[in-house]
Amino acid sequence: MALTLSFANGRFAERRAGSLEEANAIGTAWLRAEAIQDPRGKEIAQLLEEYTKLRIEFVQAGRDRSALDQLNQRTNAMQSRIWGYMAGIVRDQPNTVATGLQASLNDVFNAATSERFAFAFRMPAQLFWLLIGLTLLSMAALGYQLGLSGRPMRTLVVLLTAMWTLVIVDIPDLAAPRLGELRTGVAVYEWALQGFKGGVTIQSSP
Repeated sequence: MALTLSFANGRFAERRAGSLEEANAIGTAWLRAEAIQDPRGKEIAQLLEEYTKLRIEFVQAGRDRSALDQLNQRTNAMQSRIWGYMAGIVRDQPNTVATGLQASLNDVFNAATSERFAFAFRMPAQLFWLLIGLTLLSMAALGYQLGLSGRPMRTLVVLLTAMWTLVIVDIPDLAAPRLGELRTGVAVYEWALQGFKGGVTIQSSP
C-alpha cells in the first residue's frame, strides 16, 4: 500500500509541478515578446494568450482519445505559428534580445511536451493488482486472527475496512490524470492570463 501510494502521489506531484513550470515559462515568453521592438512580438504575445487557454483545455480534458488528439494537433499548429513569427524576428534582429525570446519559447514548447508525457503516464496494472491482492490478503489474515481470538470486534473491523477502502480508492484517483476528483488544477494558467491583462509599459529614455 505504501509503494502504490508513493507512486500515485509522485505522479500527481509531477503533473502539478509541470503545470507550474509551463505557466511560468509562458509568462516569461509573453513578457519578452511584449518588450521586443518588433510588431511580430505583439503577434507572439497574443498567440501566447490563446496558447494558454489551449493548455487549460488540455489539462481539463477527459479521456476521449479523439478530443485529446485534436487538442494536441491544435497545440502543434499554434506552436508552429508562434515559432514562425519568432524565426522572422531572429532573422531580422540577430541580437541577444531576440535570442532570449527564442530561448523562452523553446522552454514553453519543452514544458508542453513534459506535461503531455506526465498526463499520458498511468499506474501500471501490475501495481494495481498487487495493491488489491495484498489488501485482500491482509483482510483475510485479520479476519482469521480475530476468529481465533473468539472475541467479536465489529467496530475495529468496520474502521479498518473503511480505512483500507478509502486508501484503495484514493490511490488510483491520485495516479489517474483524467479520472476522479483529485485532478490537476489550472489556477496557475489563469493567474498567467490575469497577468497578461495588465500589459507592459515601456518607458521612454530620458
